[in-house]
Amino acid sequence: MAKKAESRLQGRIKKAQQTEGGKWWKVHGSAFQEAGQPDLDGADEGIPFKFEVKVPLEGKPSPLQIQTMAEWRDAGVIACIVESPAQAVTLVKAAKASPDKRRRGRSLYKWICRTLRAAYGED
Repeated sequence: MAKKAESRLQGRIKKAQQTEGGKWWKVHGSAFQEAGQPDLDGADEGIPFKFEVKVPLEGKPSPLQIQTMAEWRDAGVIACIVESPAQAVTLVKAAKASPDKRRRGRSLYKWICRTLRAAYGED
């Protein structure tokens, strides 16, 4: 059976992040895992990341996934939805370059949006 597009994208993002450095792993969902958790976890230079991977123009996060990402941001984790390896790498590089500009919760969300907008012209 061929991998789903989202699974292939997760693999490409994980590989791109591993090339850049840090520790990255796929979170495999099961009946024992809390629902709504992001697909990829990682840390680089002591900064934690959680990425929910969605295929552009196809994937849409559930309300539970959106809420879970907000809870992770409230805890100070860079948690967001990414649609490409380049987006994920851009966020990690920006976080490592300016750790003093990141905050928690809504401020962290705004920082993520500004970073993606500056790099790609979009959120």
